[in-house]
Amino acid sequence: MKTNSIIGHATSRATNSDTVRPTQVICSVSDLNGLPLFIQSLAQLIPEINFYCTSGTKTQLERALPSDYHRHLIDIYHYISPPAHSRDIVKTLDWRIFLGILADPANTNHQQAIRKSKVQLFDMVIVNCYQKIIDIGGPALLRAAAKNSARVLAVSSPRQYPKIISELRNNDGLCGIKLRRALARRVFRFMVRYSHSSLRLIRKMSHEY
Repeated sequence: MKTNSIIGHATSRATNSDTVRPTQVICSVSDLNGLPLFIQSLAQLIPEINFYCTSGTKTQLERALPSDYHRHLIDIYHYISPPAHSRDIVKTLDWRIFLGILADPANTNHQQAIRKSKVQLFDMVIVNCYQKIIDIGGPALLRAAAKNSARVLAVSSPRQYPKIISELRNNDGLCGIKLRRALARRVFRFMVRYSHSSLRLIRKMSHEY
């Protein structure tokens, strides 16, 4: 699926300072639980929505979703075009992705960076992190989205899916700042626990030598 025609154009739709209509989503998960239904519900509420997925996530979703929803799925590597030999190493660690999450369209300098770089603005990040290895890209994406919760939804757990759908359904596809801030707080609380888990893993590895 070609994406060049939408880069730099299909940006997040902020209707005012408090509400955002998410249309461009990054999706990279290790736990598919509840995600197909979440994707379907989002697409029904927001027909123009696109999901930029890592290859593994996209493949799993294509197997789980009815074919009518496949048009919403975009392989994120078609956007960032990393060398094939590096994809399994760096995956989503790309400056265009993080600029698209962190940029503030109201900031003049950010506007210039967006225009010159022709990056896609993202307004939702759906990530759950690996539990048995130390995940780098997932936490980085979530932290970036949580930092910019002024316009980005940071979705870190399948348990959050029903609340988000309820919010969007009750507000004509719009998400308020209260929920976005709550999701951001959840990310940073999770990051504390995840860092402790990573520390325990490193300690365990140290005892092996």
